[in-house]
Amino acid sequence: MMNRKKGDTAAVRVDRIPIGACFGEPVQEFDPRPAPDNIGDTQQLFSLRGSRLRDFHLLHAWLVAERHERRRSMAKQKRRKHRKLDRSLPEMRPNAGGIDIGATEIFVAVPADRDTDSVRSFPTFTQDLHELADWLQRCRVDTVAMESTGVYWIPLFQILEARGIEVHLVNAQHVHHVPGRKSDVVDCQWLQYLHSVGLLKASFRPEHAVCEIRSLMRHRQSLVEMSCVHVQHVHKSLDQMNLQIHHVISDITGVTGLAIVDAIVAGKTNPRELAKLRDHRIKAPIETVTKSLVGDYRPEHIFTLKQSLTAYRYYQQLIADCDREIQQRVETFDTKGVAIPPRPPLSIRPLPSAQRNRPSIYGATWSASSASISPLFPASTLSAFRPSSANWVPICRSFQRMTNSVPG
Repeated sequence: MMNRKKGDTAAVRVDRIPIGACFGEPVQEFDPRPAPDNIGDTQQLFSLRGSRLRDFHLLHAWLVAERHERRRSMAKQKRRKHRKLDRSLPEMRPNAGGIDIGATEIFVAVPADRDTDSVRSFPTFTQDLHELADWLQRCRVDTVAMESTGVYWIPLFQILEARGIEVHLVNAQHVHHVPGRKSDVVDCQWLQYLHSVGLLKASFRPEHAVCEIRSLMRHRQSLVEMSCVHVQHVHKSLDQMNLQIHHVISDITGVTGLAIVDAIVAGKTNPRELAKLRDHRIKAPIETVTKSLVGDYRPEHIFTLKQSLTAYRYYQQLIADCDREIQQRVETFDTKGVAIPPRPPLSIRPLPSAQRNRPSIYGATWSASSASISPLFPASTLSAFRPSSANWVPICRSFQRMTNSVPG
């Protein structure tokens, strides 16, 4: 740095390398004179500083390029080399096929040396499903891996199983995140390859007789759930008329509840007359029951109450029909010579009288012994006492083990 006195305009301060020196050009001194006042002097000043402005742009571009080159060199040092995976795995099932099932179309892949078109598509009609099975047999395919959602796989599964072809129903979550699957054609080919090398696990499917009972049990469960929806509609109609009877008694579908609702639907609106239908086992006093039946009996709400009650009883009749059908199949169920031992008697300590009718954790009064519940409908029985939190799931499983029952 050069020494400079105050007021000395001839001296030039050079504290860094000049711009022109970076490109081999002669150094030009900076003119510290003040800005000119007229237009002619301004044009002369810009002509003198034009070369310096051009040198600044060149230096900036050079510095930016050098910085990017330094970053690229550092990234190359951090980058690791991964060896390529060898996908030439030994085939465990050379006669394997892959099937991807949709709602209206099915894509099937067989080994490439079995047919000129190793991937074909078929509609979901029954005739086309039989044609699919014929094509698999012509291609000498004896096992297939099947991926599907919903219940679209059941008809083809049964047809292939009847033809003697081993069917592996694959869980879609196990192969959902595999990269490179962009279409149904590639999907079925990928299933065929994974199944041929033995990397797919089949889902469990019981025998035909068990599947029949299980289907009926699941249908019964859906009927129970739909009947509960209509019970909620009954509650809504009572709330709209400001009748609080369903808050006074524990169950509106019990003896007292149905008797009162039937009387309201028949046109009786006198609270005292309706309160006389109270069963003697109801703990609420008759005065409270009478007060709960005072409300605004509007015709439109009575009509919706009648519709909901009719729908509830219709579903109860369907549930009874389903129970008879299940009972017939259970009685004719072939145990294959295995004797089923009887259930051991349960030793349940009786509750004290003060706690016998106390509401349980499920929000209902537990008055019956757990041994008296039939093991045929454990899931449906528990659905009536379904808790509102998922923390009670271990308790439900413990209850099923205690009653020697299995989930449906």
